[in-house]
Amino acid sequence: MPVALTSFWVRGIGNPLAPADVIERSVTEETTVNNLTRALGEVSAGIRAEELEHFEAALHDTRHLNHAITQNAELILKRLGWEADAVWDMQEIQKDEHSRRALTIYAASRDLSLAILMHEISRDISQATRDVSSQQIHKLFYRQVKISSARMEEANVTCTLGSSNKTLQLSKAFRVVPKILLDNAIKYSTRGSQIQILLTEAPSSFVIEVRNTGPVIRESEVSDVFKRGVRGSNRSGIQGQGIGLWLAEAIVKANQGRIEFLVRGTGPDYSGRMLGTTIVTIKLPL
Repeated sequence: MPVALTSFWVRGIGNPLAPADVIERSVTEETTVNNLTRALGEVSAGIRAEELEHFEAALHDTRHLNHAITQNAELILKRLGWEADAVWDMQEIQKDEHSRRALTIYAASRDLSLAILMHEISRDISQATRDVSSQQIHKLFYRQVKISSARMEEANVTCTLGSSNKTLQLSKAFRVVPKILLDNAIKYSTRGSQIQILLTEAPSSFVIEVRNTGPVIRESEVSDVFKRGVRGSNRSGIQGQGIGLWLAEAIVKANQGRIEFLVRGTGPDYSGRMLGTTIVTIKLPL
């Protein structure tokens, strides 16, 4: 499957693809990307030292395959009138089946590339400080919201995003922070709720705040929330490895920032889990 898929994408780049071909073949590409993402999480969570070399080799091949998928998805979107990094009218793009399928593939492949980067940083935390570049904060979060649109729709969760256009000098690893925060917010939101991403400027810092409503961890567990592998007892049964906030804290600290975690419980649900609001706040120096 991967070999045939790779050759298809490489052959396809630069050659016109009929919309019918996009629809017919996109199911395979989307499924492949989703399977690769799932496998990455499952394997990296329980990998043994003697398997690491083989896993890294497979990861290298996965990265190249995914890059080809991303390139061709961007090409298809462009031919359909959508620039990959532009601000899209999501309601309009969902009306067209060809655009919707191309967006789904593009979003899944971009999400996988961030998952691979997360894995690489977690294996070598020194990457959190490397390759500082100028990064536009709103664009990072907007792109992640766009990438996560299918998951939000499936979870029946909506998201509002602040409009501050501040640009900061940050390490390239900071690109995974919006993914971590939004992934967590989606996973731990109740159906029909809303995620809020607030971007504001204080006198000496830029503030990022992500709020969601759903199952919250106990107050007694908040002090351990940034430790690797720690997951709240109220969040059992929800997929995760317990590395997201640990990694986010490492990256934020590497950029001379601070990250805080706050919960406001409102009461138990029918199963006894505590529900409430989770607020993650990042402050970056200006």
